[in-house]
Order: sequence, then structure tokens, then C-alpha cells
Amino acid sequence: TTVPQLDCSSLQGATFTTDCAWQVPDLVGSISFSDNCNTSLSVSQDGIGEMLAPGTHEIVFNASDGANENSCAATIQVVDNVAPIPLCPEDLEIIVTDPNSCSAQVQYQLNLADNSCPDVSWDQVDGLPSGAFFPVGTTTNTFTVSDATNNANQCSFEVNVIDGVDPVIICSEPIVSCESIVVFDEPFYTDNCSDVVLEQLDHLEMSSGSQFPVGETTIHYKAIDAQGNWVMCGQSITVLESVQPDWSAIATPICQNETVIDLNDLVTYTGSYNWSGATSDGFIDPSTLAPGVHSVALTPVGVDCPVDSVQTFEILENPSGTFSTETTLCGLNNTIGFTTNANVSWLLPDGVTASSGTGDQNLEFVADTYGEHEFLVQLLSDDGCSAEFSTVLELVQPIVDVDDSYEYQWLTTEGELNLPYNGAADVEWELPATVLLQELDEQTVFLENLNVGSNTLYLTLSNDVCPSQEVEITIFIEDLLIPSGFSPNNDGFNDTFEVTGLEQYNQVKLAVFNRWGNEVYHTEAYVNDWQGHDMKGNQLEPDTYYVVLQLDDIEYKGYVVIKR
Repeated sequence: TTVPQLDCSSLQGATFTTDCAWQVPDLVGSISFSDNCNTSLSVSQDGIGEMLAPGTHEIVFNASDGANENSCAATIQVVDNVAPIPLCPEDLEIIVTDPNSCSAQVQYQLNLADNSCPDVSWDQVDGLPSGAFFPVGTTTNTFTVSDATNNANQCSFEVNVIDGVDPVIICSEPIVSCESIVVFDEPFYTDNCSDVVLEQLDHLEMSSGSQFPVGETTIHYKAIDAQGNWVMCGQSITVLESVQPDWSAIATPICQNETVIDLNDLVTYTGSYNWSGATSDGFIDPSTLAPGVHSVALTPVGVDCPVDSVQTFEILENPSGTFSTETTLCGLNNTIGFTTNANVSWLLPDGVTASSGTGDQNLEFVADTYGEHEFLVQLLSDDGCSAEFSTVLELVQPIVDVDDSYEYQWLTTEGELNLPYNGAADVEWELPATVLLQELDEQTVFLENLNVGSNTLYLTLSNDVCPSQEVEITIFIEDLLIPSGFSPNNDGFNDTFEVTGLEQYNQVKLAVFNRWGNEVYHTEAYVNDWQGHDMKGNQLEPDTYYVVLQLDDIEYKGYVVIKR
């Protein structure tokens, strides 16, 4: 009568994990049971093999010993811990071919792996939904799939939309021009998707507004979009041969002293043409044209294009002026002037330094040497014309170190006179009637027949450039006579060196020197007693001797001849 004993406590509250459903296994071995009669006890479990959804469930166990029965139940939890597995499509690549579109409509389908629970929710976290228009480029589509217990997984795939449409480029119609400078519009270009880069492929030195050669030139352009699609077009420019010269050589005013201009060099036309107006042969010599406006005309013989072949040009007068200075000036410090309405710039010769601004019309300068110096003046007019003028200045040495009057005391009525000037002058004398003058060199004269007493001579110095000077020279001849020679031969006549008038002086000294400068005679008190002997009384040889005669404060130096 004793019922079997069952204990399900070991399974009470147990948790079993699964993905979508849990199949109940045989759990009899997980509980404890017993009976007082063990020989006939049997234990069974309800619901073995059933599929249980996640949640709380009760497992019932039954025991029977043949006479008595008993049961127990255990409450368990079935938990879903397996995330669903999403299956995204492979990456997609789509080429856009519609020139009016820059996107592509894309359809795609999402799936789950076979072992995933069907009761899930999908969430797109990035990209565009199926059926949307995808732009050119790569779009990443990302999805999250989750089940009822919030187990989740992600998958991604890319949609790469490629622009397969070339850009559009249209060059202008071919251009035929009579002018070498051609202006044209750059090609029109556009694209279905992105910005377009326009690239010039050849003739890179040429563009709208450039000068094109005679003949046809084709400039090729390339339009490239962001995807690298490109297309080309060519702009044809044909320049017809024309006689229109390049008038730039005479487009601006021309100075009279510019070189001859050959207009034939400006004409590229290979046909025949004639010149008229200021030239009949195409050569313009500005020096032969008067200041003012002139015109020149080119008449072609047979041309493809109409041209305006007449051009006016202006001749500007050269700046001019005159030197306002004499060509011969006195002294090293001087001024040279040039009278003009133009701007002045002086170029100085070597050895000449400016002491005023070289841009002054009157230039003050200092020269190192006398003589001729060439000065150059450059002129620049306000309208840009220039000219050069030169002149040679002769700088004359002035008469220097000359006083108005000079006085001399001589002991003889003849002798040499050194003129009181520097030699850079012409000399004119006014002499007393009896006086004779002989020029020895530029600054020395020999005077004869001077009168005892005062002799006045007038000297005029001039060089026709520097101021002339008048000099008064007074030569006072003492009242004595110094002989120029004597003959000490004891004949009683002219035997001593006798100075007439000697007695009027208190102290008279005499020194005699031979031709070698040796003193041969000397006395501190001369009394007209020297008879041509030396200090020992020996007779000196006949010769010319140099004598120094001191008469109080008057000193005479001269020569005396001894004859025997």
C-alpha cells in the first residue's frame, strides 16, 4: 500500500537553451525515485519528443509499482539564445546608360538561413531600400535582423552604380577670318551626372584672342567627367592671307632722330601692293619729315579680305638748344651752360668733376688740368625724344701771383730781370727811351742802358681770356759803377777792380769765386785795391770770375773778366 516516492526538485527551475523550439528529451534519469518494493517500480515522463517554444513549461513524471502510483512535476524555462542569420544579396554593379539619368533603380531581396526562426523583424540601418534609385557611386546597404528575444545579426552589401554615359561637347562652327587675331567661344560641354573638366589637347600657345597663322589651325578639346568618360571635338580656324600690315611700328609718336623704318618688313602679304602718302617705297625716314601728323597708305593688288590699309603717324621734333658758354674759359673752376626747354643730363670728360647737379642747365665744374675738354649734354623732352650735343672747352691758365708794382735796386746799368708772372700770358713792354730789352726766355729779359737813379718800366700781361694785368716795375740804379772786367798787368791802366762811388758806403765786402765755385779771394773791407790775386797774393789766371759785392744792405752778384 505504500506509494512510490518521486523527487523532481533537481529539475525545478532548470533552463534549457535553443534557437526557435526545444524538443523535450527523456529526463527521467535527472530525477530521483524509490519504492519499498523495488522489483516492480516503473517511471515514465510525459511529452517526450514534443517541441516547446521558448517560455515556461511543466514536465510531469509518473511512477507505478503495480499497486500504487505517484507523480511529480518540475517547472523549466526554454530560452532562445541563437540569433537569426540574415542573408544579404551579393554586391551589385549597375551601369547607367540613360543620358538623361544619373541614377539606377535597384530591386533586391533579403533572406534568412534555413535554421533561423521565421518570426523575426528587419531594420535597415544604412543605404536605400529595394526599388529605390541609387546614385552614381557606391552605396552600402546594411540590415539588422532580430528575433522575439532580441537576438540580432547584421549583413551588408554594396550597390555600385557606374556612369556609362559620355559627356557632351560641342565646338563652334569652323571659323574663317581675315584677321590673324581671332576671338571665339570655348566649346559647350555638359554631362548627365557630374562636373566636366575641359582640356585643350594641342596648340596650347593659342586660345581665343591669340594671333593665328595664315591657313587652317584645328584646336582639339577633350571633355572628361568624374567617371573618366570622355569625348572630343575640334575647333577649326582658318586665317585668310591679308595685306593688313602690323602698324605697331608707327602706332606711337616717332622722334625725328630715330632710324629709318622699313614698312615692307611689316607686310606678310605675298601678293603685289603699292605705297602712297608719306612714302612711295615703304621706307620712312623721320629726319626728312616735318613735325606733325602724316599718313601712309597700302594699296593691295588682289586680296581675299577687305582691309583698312591707311595709317596715320606723328613725327615729334627733336629737343634742341644752344651752348651759352664761350669755348675758351679762364681757370679750372668754371661753369658751362646749355639753353633748352628739355631735360638736361651732362656727361663729363675724364678729369672733370661736377660741383653742381648734372641735371642743371648751368653746370659748375672743376677740372684737373688746363687744355681742351669735351663736354656732352644729353637732352630728353617731355614726350620722350632725345638728342645729344657736344662742345670742346679750352681752359686757359690764369695770370697768377702778380702784384701791381715791383721795385728793384741794381748796382749796374744792365742785367737780367725775371718777370713776375707764371708765363701763361702775352707780354707788352713800355720802356724808357734809352733802355734796351732782349728776351731770353718766356720769363726772363736782359736790360741794358739803364739810367743811374730810378728807371720805371710798364709791363702788360694778357692771354685774351683771363683778365689782363698791368705791372709797374721800378729799377733804381745806385750812383756807382761796377766794372765787368779789368786787366791787372801793371801798365798803370785799369790794373784794379775799381768800383766807382764806393766811398759813399760804410762797409764794403767782396768775395770772388772761380768757375768751379771755389772762393779765391775775400775781404771784409774793400777799398778798390784788388788786383786779381788770391788770398796768398798769387796772380789768378785770366778767366771769368763770379763776384759778390756787399755794400751795406745792398748785395750785388755778377761776373768780372780778368785779362792780362
